[in-house]
Amino acid sequence: MNKIAYVLCLLAVLALGVGCGGSDSTGAGDGQTGSEEQSTASAAEEPPTENKKPKVTVVFRAESENLGHILFDEEGVTLYRFTKDKGPKSTCYGACAKSWPPYLTEGKLKARAVIPSELGFTKRKDGNLQVTYFDHPLYYFSGDTGGAQYNGQGAKAFGGTWYAMHPDGEDAGG
Repeated sequence: MNKIAYVLCLLAVLALGVGCGGSDSTGAGDGQTGSEEQSTASAAEEPPTENKKPKVTVVFRAESENLGHILFDEEGVTLYRFTKDKGPKSTCYGACAKSWPPYLTEGKLKARAVIPSELGFTKRKDGNLQVTYFDHPLYYFSGDTGGAQYNGQGAKAFGGTWYAMHPDGEDAGG
């Protein structure tokens, strides 16, 4: 998929909540964990930091240029998992969390073309709730300066490797 088609696909996913590039047999559609559904949070220029949490957290899949279907947030920013994390508890704090900010929520989750029952959250040491998928805490990469980037894919840092995730819970390209 060329970059223009990718951007158009990503815009369609953001606007309509649909996937691009084929069918998805992993429970596409709306699923929710947590409280009553609310509207999504407003757009942000940069990935959230420890202090920013959307009211409703959306995880969806979209087609990436080289990695196939991977997880994104509602702004189209790639979400990663950290191989050092074992189970749903995060091991990324301090300098690690500055480079790899956790994907935070207030506990209201919405799935778009991912498996709703695999979406959850874990409590961080500071009391914030971090989104999990297949019991893997999800993170941003500070080197992704906007949507449709996955500069952190395969990076080795802070004692582990960072991977974008496929909707089936497998590492992208791992």
